[in-house]
Amino acid sequence: MKTPQLPFEFSAFKFSACKFLPTALLAVCVGCGTPTTSTGSETDSDSETTTGDMTETDGETGSDSDTGLPEPSELDGFNRFVLRVDDTPPPPLTLVMDHQDAIDFFGAQAKDLKLVDIDPTPMLENALLAIQGACGDKWTLDNKNPNHNCQVTDLGKTFGANWQHTPEYSMVRLLSMTPSNADMRGTAFEKLEDVMNSDLIVEDFAWALTQILEIERTDPLLPMGALVAAVKDTLLQHPAVNEDGTLGVTLDDALKDMRPLAAKFGPVEDHPGILLPDDVDNPNGFETKSDAIDHQKFQMKVVAGSNLRFVDGVDLSGGGGDMFLLRDDAENVLELKFTGAHEANLEISGINDPPTMDMRMRINEFIGDAEPCLDPVEGCQTNQPSEVYEGAPETNVWRLPLWSMERLVGQSGYRAYKDDPEDFSKDISKDICLFMGQNNCYIRLKLGADGAPEGWMKMELDNLFNEEEFPEPQFFWEMFVDIAEISFHDVDPDTPGQEVEEGATPTFALTKLNIGLTADDLIAQIRQSLEDQEDVMSDLILGRYWKNNHALDFYYRRADDGNLYLFFANNEDLRPDPQNPNAPLEPAYQNPGFFSCVEVNEGCKESRLNISGVSDTTHEKLALKRGWNNLYMQDDLNGIYEVRIYVPENRDATKIWAYVRSAGA
Repeated sequence: MKTPQLPFEFSAFKFSACKFLPTALLAVCVGCGTPTTSTGSETDSDSETTTGDMTETDGETGSDSDTGLPEPSELDGFNRFVLRVDDTPPPPLTLVMDHQDAIDFFGAQAKDLKLVDIDPTPMLENALLAIQGACGDKWTLDNKNPNHNCQVTDLGKTFGANWQHTPEYSMVRLLSMTPSNADMRGTAFEKLEDVMNSDLIVEDFAWALTQILEIERTDPLLPMGALVAAVKDTLLQHPAVNEDGTLGVTLDDALKDMRPLAAKFGPVEDHPGILLPDDVDNPNGFETKSDAIDHQKFQMKVVAGSNLRFVDGVDLSGGGGDMFLLRDDAENVLELKFTGAHEANLEISGINDPPTMDMRMRINEFIGDAEPCLDPVEGCQTNQPSEVYEGAPETNVWRLPLWSMERLVGQSGYRAYKDDPEDFSKDISKDICLFMGQNNCYIRLKLGADGAPEGWMKMELDNLFNEEEFPEPQFFWEMFVDIAEISFHDVDPDTPGQEVEEGATPTFALTKLNIGLTADDLIAQIRQSLEDQEDVMSDLILGRYWKNNHALDFYYRRADDGNLYLFFANNEDLRPDPQNPNAPLEPAYQNPGFFSCVEVNEGCKESRLNISGVSDTTHEKLALKRGWNNLYMQDDLNGIYEVRIYVPENRDATKIWAYVRSAGA
């Protein structure tokens, strides 16, 4: 008996024989027999055909006459084949791969295998916290001066020596703006800030903001939860992001240390990208990468059950051979179970804990001024992110590109201060007095009062003040966009000419960013993900099992009713096309099946598609009788063949003899 060839190519493999090949050989071979032809005695040669002396020497004693076989002279001109059925269950297939093995094995197909879907929330929060704290943490003190110093952190140092006048620092100022350190010069709140900080009022402007926003003096004006949600609402609306908002990572991404993510989540169509590719504006040679995989320690062991059966058969025009077939009750070539009681079937080591990511993010500013909708414009009170009021200009904040800085700020304010089911929402429907006189309120601020929608801000002033110097009625979060835009450009009102130019694009090179998952979290997700993709992974590992199949016309096998049948091949039995070995053959059988007459017509067909108890209904099948079965068949080349099959009378029918010769045109 010959050793069957592996049903897929290993040309790119670097596995040692002791590590992979023997297990795979056992796993893919369901039956141990293979079609043979012989001269004089049976050998384990492949498909040689002959006539002549046919004495059995297959581990059995006795001559052909002892088994009921006719004398060789009676079968002159026939080629003889021995077909066997071995019911031994296949052992599992085991792959053990280091990092380079996995790269070589999966190759380009690794792109088709989803590994994990990462919830971006923790990673976004860590990224925004890194930007917020890039210039130190003294901004968290109750002090008018935030005392930023971008030279105290690794990220801040990337802003350069002139960091005070960079767009990166402007973004840091926005994210670290608190009631205590807010600077409203040049904004709609400038006059209110002057009044509140004057000797007229006991409380200061910071106090006013705490009352309006229901936050502490040292809390950021834009809560972190709202910022993260806003980034997901805006920048993460990218074609490569999954519908559920997660970031898909393939096996190819992981094996390449996440480097492909910069292109995957980079610029596409009119979206500027979530990540900045390494080949764009990168004078310092920054590399997008992850340290999740320790190349020296990484190992992946996969144990899979085989759903292949090995059958012996005959190519009528070419000789004997064998094929690997998918079991009747199987959908995939392999059974891949990795969760619950099957965790031992997937072992992964060499994952750093916690895994981190180096990546660059860029935030694009809209060129121009974002305009809030001011009362008394009709429809202003209906202006929402999901439905802009009729007649709104293109510069309305909700008509700006989703990924613009202004839209991000507006969405953050909307998320934070709109009555929203999220934990970070604030109820700012209120009527508060900011400056109380002896008999009346000189400055009254109303949010969502007098029947106005939530967040609609209106200030009522005593005749002591000029109304034109105070904010006009508008949504609070739209006003905040204007405040943020002014603050973004005029980083130092005391130093004219040092403004950040319009259209700035702050870029942040974030290193060692915690993605919010532990090594165990990643492995648990990988288990579930690979099990859910049993069909994809099965195809990747053994999808081309048919590459070394012979182009059999018929074969002998046990069906699911427990009985043995002769099967006539069809297109479901995959084997390579001689004209294109990388594609399955599509044989054109005019008269498939087994016949009792040389005319091979329906009147003498012996086989059937449907047999009680057999689930297969697509193959012509025949239950052979003991002794001799005289049949005729037509192959896909339209040749007619006479086939005499002998089923032993006095021993197990798992071994039969087939004698084949051409029956003429």
